[in-house]
Amino acid sequence: PCTDDACNPKTGCTTTANSAPCDDQNACSIGDTCKGGACLPGAPTACDDDNLCTTDTCSPSLGCANKANTLPCDDGSVCTLADKCAAGVCVPGKNLVCSDGNACTSDTCDAANGCSFANNAATCSDGNVCSVGDACKDGACVAGSPQVCDDSNPCTTDSCDPAAGCKFAANTLPCDDASVCTVGDVCAATVCKPGKATVCNDGNACTDDSCDASNGCVSLANTVTCSDGNACTGPDACQKGACAGQVISCDDGNPCSVDACDATSGCSHTSPTGWGACDSKCVDLQNDPANCGGCGKGCTAGELCLKAQCTPIVCIPNSVVTCYDGPAGTVGVGACKAGTRTCNAQGTGWTGACVGQVTPLPAEDCATPVDDDCNGKTNDSAACGVATYRFNYPGDCGSYCYFDEPHNVAINGAPANNAGYNLMEIGQLLDGVKGGDNWTLDFGKGNAYEWVGWAGKVAQVDFKFPKARVLKLVRLGLDNYINGGVNQPTQIEILFSNDGVTWSAPQAFKLSDGTQPAIPAGKRADITLNFAAVTTQWVAVRFTNSTWTFLDEVAFD
Repeated sequence: PCTDDACNPKTGCTTTANSAPCDDQNACSIGDTCKGGACLPGAPTACDDDNLCTTDTCSPSLGCANKANTLPCDDGSVCTLADKCAAGVCVPGKNLVCSDGNACTSDTCDAANGCSFANNAATCSDGNVCSVGDACKDGACVAGSPQVCDDSNPCTTDSCDPAAGCKFAANTLPCDDASVCTVGDVCAATVCKPGKATVCNDGNACTDDSCDASNGCVSLANTVTCSDGNACTGPDACQKGACAGQVISCDDGNPCSVDACDATSGCSHTSPTGWGACDSKCVDLQNDPANCGGCGKGCTAGELCLKAQCTPIVCIPNSVVTCYDGPAGTVGVGACKAGTRTCNAQGTGWTGACVGQVTPLPAEDCATPVDDDCNGKTNDSAACGVATYRFNYPGDCGSYCYFDEPHNVAINGAPANNAGYNLMEIGQLLDGVKGGDNWTLDFGKGNAYEWVGWAGKVAQVDFKFPKARVLKLVRLGLDNYINGGVNQPTQIEILFSNDGVTWSAPQAFKLSDGTQPAIPAGKRADITLNFAAVTTQWVAVRFTNSTWTFLDEVAFD
């Protein structure tokens, strides 16, 4: 086939090499081509079937052969290991194990990407048997509800051990054995043991007491004999759950006894003291004038029966009369006054002492403004002492000064004792003797001996009592002898002191304004200066004059 054969008429057959396709009779080449008159092999025959699991060969006579092998291969999935050819195909090997050891992930394998671990919500166990219903969350096992370990037995103490689970240990707690007829039930060996039996006693002898396991104490009425605790009834017996009896009689037939019954002690019979039975009647033998001290013993007219004795009547019953227990002649004098007393209801005497009377004190109380000893003299010198006095101002009185004898200072300007004006002494001004009318000067040798006078000056006489006393007035004896200008002073002031040094503000009395009665010319008179009661030991009398003033006596009350 590789020559073109021809017959040239001239030359005969001719053979010319060609490049025609040919077959070199070798199946392992293709595209054989003639060259140089010979068939040359073409390209090797392609026997590759692209199957790793076949071994590809070529036989010149037979051509391509693709024989299955057992070589390692790759099935295209990362989820298998050690793939191996068999029967011309790649058989997967063992599956790749995808496990992270966490029950809370779902382990899978993707042929392209391999293992993956996705969180799940599967049930699981947290390793603690004391929880139930454990479930996966966020890749972790979360404990479920606590395991309920309750055997419904109050005599076991229920608990749960994380490893062993529920435990039920016997206890000795109080319990209830389901009977109200026991008290103080207590557990023992997992069983409720009954306590002491309930005491059913309602304290009523008229009921029979028992106990029902369900309802408790039951009291049923009985009819036994009993005592209702009342000595005034009997005989007693139970009726409808109560003890009752008939009221007994305590009448002893004595008209003078008071019959009574005490629930505790029973009948009593009390006869009033002094009463007795006369002719079947109860008579007051203490006060009945017809039966005074005994039946038939009567009192005469004008007598009463008192304490079983006939007693004369001495006053009108319940009348009130005046009374006075002080010395005769003192009632109504000073502070002394009569009281009253009341006749008793029977007229046999007085109900008590003389009420409201005031009797003389044993001695005059110089600290009160009243006549306490009721002698008609208030704080008199005999009781309270005689005051001493002084002439507080020196004898600067003009031509003449006349003081009483103990205080004689000057006569006609010639002093006999110029210091005497300031001496505390007792003098005639407090001797209770007053001067006379129509006085004439005799310089202490006649009836005007105690008089004292000043002319045209303010003068003061200070009086000191032996002790503090109450004063409410000063009484001054003054002479209005007009010969030579003698007259009553225009103003008198009274002052008080506790020490003779510090004096109270003066209380002024203006005699010229008509508050005191005028003294007729040639006469003497007493003027009284009243003031609020004051307790003092010193009192001063101060005179304001424009002419002579004669003072013959001073008294205090």
